[in-house]
Amino acid sequence: MTTEANWKELGNGIWPHGSGNDSLAWDAVVQLMDDDIREDVHARLAPCTKYAFLTAYLERDPQFGSGTGW
Repeated sequence: MTTEANWKELGNGIWPHGSGNDSLAWDAVVQLMDDDIREDVHARLAPCTKYAFLTAYLERDPQFGSGTGW
């Protein structure tokens, strides 16, 4: 089971865990997201945790992150 303590299992490893700067890592993830899906998830969930946001985003775009080197 994936939990917030184990981000690396979420989204084909999309969360760049261990980068040392979660804020910059999150900004990079957000820049790669589809704008329409990201805005829709934001409208439905905000405010929420980054983990909850990414989990919901991945339900809409399950292939997100599968082509990254993270």
